[in-house]
Amino acid sequence: MNAPRISRFIKIMLLLSAVLAVTLGLSLSAHAQSGAIIGSLQSVATFASLVRDSSGNIYGVENAGEASCQEGDCGKVFQLTQNSGIWMQTTLYTFTGSTDGSQPAGGLILDSAGNLYGTASAGGDLAACNGAGCGVVFKLSKSAGGEWFETVLYTFKGGSDGGLPTSLIQNTSGVLFGATSFGGNLNTCAGSGCGVVFQLSAGVTGWNETVLYSFTAGSNGQSPAGLIFGSSGNILGTAIVDLYQCANFCGALVFELSKRSKGWQESTLHKFQGQFGFQGAIGPQYFSPLISDASGNIYGTAYSGGKGCSLTGCGFIFKLSPQGAAWKESTLYSFGGEADGAGPTAGLVFDPDGNLYGGTQNGNVTGCNPFEYGYCGQLFKLSQGSNGWTVAAVYGTPYFWTPTGNMLTDASGNIYGSACDEYYYNGGDVLEIIP
Repeated sequence: MNAPRISRFIKIMLLLSAVLAVTLGLSLSAHAQSGAIIGSLQSVATFASLVRDSSGNIYGVENAGEASCQEGDCGKVFQLTQNSGIWMQTTLYTFTGSTDGSQPAGGLILDSAGNLYGTASAGGDLAACNGAGCGVVFKLSKSAGGEWFETVLYTFKGGSDGGLPTSLIQNTSGVLFGATSFGGNLNTCAGSGCGVVFQLSAGVTGWNETVLYSFTAGSNGQSPAGLIFGSSGNILGTAIVDLYQCANFCGALVFELSKRSKGWQESTLHKFQGQFGFQGAIGPQYFSPLISDASGNIYGTAYSGGKGCSLTGCGFIFKLSPQGAAWKESTLYSFGGEADGAGPTAGLVFDPDGNLYGGTQNGNVTGCNPFEYGYCGQLFKLSQGSNGWTVAAVYGTPYFWTPTGNMLTDASGNIYGSACDEYYYNGGDVLEIIP
C-alpha cells in the first residue's frame, strides 16, 4: 500500500519552469548561503521530521522505502547531540519490518518523560495489506541501562481502523491522535477506504483505538495528514480532494474536527481548487504539518498553484484566519519559480523575530542544473515588510536535495531541517541554519 504522492506531471512542469528561469538568467536580490550539515541520513529519509528536547538534542526518523526494507533497511530513529560545537549522531532504534513496523512516516512526538512516539507506515500485522502490514503506532523508551527499546501501542489492520498512518499528535493528558491514508469506510475509495482520524488512549490492558472520523472522498477529502491542535482543542489537518476523479490535477482542503455531544464533526475550513485544480497539493504528499500562531491563525504551503509558473503555479504560502464562525484565506507569498524557488515541500516554522522558514523543491538556484541533479532544492526565509511578505534569504541544500519534513527553531533563532535526494535516492542530511 503506497501513500499518494504529487503527480509526476506537475513536478515535470515545475522543473521546466525552473529551467526557463535559469535560461532567462533571473536572480533574487537576497543573501544566499548554505545550511550546515549536522547529521547524515543513510536512507532516503523522505519523512525526516524532527523534534527537539529541552537540552537541545534533536530526534528524527529515516524512511528508506519499501524496496530498501526488502534489502534490510526498514527505517531508523536517530538522535543528534551537540558537544563543544560538534554534532554526534546515534541510531536509537532500527526497524526490522516485522511486527515492530517499517518505514516510519510521520515524525516523532516527545513527552515530558523523554519517551518518543511515532508511526510506521508499514509492518505490524504481515497478514494485512497484501503482506506488507498496514503500519503501527510505536513508543520508544530508555531503559535504566540507557538502551532504547520499542513498544508497539497499536497495530493497524487496514479495515475500519485505518491503515498507513501518516501523522501523530499528543494532548496534555497523554492521549494520542493520528491520521491514516487508507482504511475506514471500505465502501469508499475503491474499497480501500479513504482514511481516518483516530484516537489512542492508554487503558488497563494496553492502548485502545477509537476512530473519530472516516473520510469518504469527494467534497470532504481523503488521506488526511498534517494534524495539529487548534486553539480550542479541536483537530486541524489537510486532506486531498477528489483523488480518484481528478487524474493528475488534485485539489486539497484544510479541515477541522470538533467534539460534539454526538461525536466528532468534520467541517471544511478552506478548499484549495484553482485553475485545473492545481492549487492544492498542501500537506498530504509531503506529510508537512500545518502550524499556528498565538492568535489561532493557521499557516501552510501549497506545492502548486499561485501566481507564478503560468499553468501549474509554483506554489504559495497561505494563512487561514478565524472570522467568527468562518475562516478567511489569504496568500502570504506566491513563488515565482526564479531564485525564490518553486514547489514548497517542507513545513514552516516561525523564528523568534516572526520570520517564516521553509523549503522548496525547484527554482533558479545558483549552480544547479536540473537536468543533472533532478531537482534544485533550497531553504528560504520569508520576512514581512511594508510591502508584504518577501523572500529575504535563501539557503542551499547538499546536492540541491529536496527539503522535507518539518522545521525547528531554538531560542537563539537557529533553524533546523532536513533534505533528501528524491530523484536518485542517495540519502539525505539534517541541516542547521545560523542566520
